[in-house]
Amino acid sequence: LEMEESQWPKVIRAPRSRPTQAQYDRFLELKKHRDKIAAEVQLDPSLIAPKATLEGIAFRPDEALSKLLPWQRGLLGV
Repeated sequence: LEMEESQWPKVIRAPRSRPTQAQYDRFLELKKHRDKIAAEVQLDPSLIAPKATLEGIAFRPDEALSKLLPWQRGLLGV
């Protein structure tokens, strides 16, 4: 199955905007809180909320919060 390079699938990347300092600070605050809660309940922090989820909550809360399960929201306090 040989194809010319011009026929290869193209990788489409969505542009990412840089977070504001306030958004980045919110991300760090959420991460610190998640790590503290994870230690208390003896769970891996990424089970409560992976980094991408924390970024979503900090950078795009309306979009990200709906993707969390109720127990995750409860533990994170959001």
